[in-house]
Amino acid sequence: MKKLRKSLGLFAAAFAMCMVFALGAKVNAADVEMQIGSADGQVQTMNLPDFGVSYISEDKSTAGISVNYQYGDGWNRVGLFDANDRLIAVDDTTSYARFTGLSKNTVYYYRVQKVSGLNGTATSAWSEPKAFTTAMNNKFKFKGVKNQKACTIKVPKINGVKNYTIYMSKKSTGGFKKVKNLKPGKKLKLTKFKKKAFKIGKTYYLRIQVNTKKNITCGNYYQGSVYFYRTLRF
Repeated sequence: MKKLRKSLGLFAAAFAMCMVFALGAKVNAADVEMQIGSADGQVQTMNLPDFGVSYISEDKSTAGISVNYQYGDGWNRVGLFDANDRLIAVDDTTSYARFTGLSKNTVYYYRVQKVSGLNGTATSAWSEPKAFTTAMNNKFKFKGVKNQKACTIKVPKINGVKNYTIYMSKKSTGGFKKVKNLKPGKKLKLTKFKKKAFKIGKTYYLRIQVNTKKNITCGNYYQGSVYFYRTLRF
């Protein structure tokens, strides 16, 4: 009778984007300058913390940005900027802006300002910028290490990205602890969590946060899980 041989097997679920973002027709630079213009002394710095990306399509071509709105707040102009801080699109809305035709594997910034609903004249300066990325899920290379309780993750090189922060947890919805900041194009091997080796039969959740060169953390992140098990071979 042949001896049973124990060997380590590993299953790693692919990363899936957990949060998404915005819409609006594209406009040329001349139109944008005319619309934004000066508010003739009425411009004030806009302090609007309650806005953020709320949707990104699976193909990363469309994003939605939500703005906190209460009755009587008036109109908001959401501006979409590229990694070089050039305004490329705007959408005037009360509470939700949508942008289409986005490029894959790109960093975008967005800001909000108040506008007059009658003529679209700006009545405040732009808010501080926030960011999101359209990095495709398959750009994050996530693999198990054969016959080891270990996995590797490689993050992509994307223009405008400073680094990626890797987090880990035993829960899918919270308790994430920082593992390491990883530079674009680099690979990290993971063998333990909280200084303890991975356990067989336990699921570990990984979350990747994208940080831009402007020191702004993108509002969307990428998350996946890894599960270790043993197989019996005859």
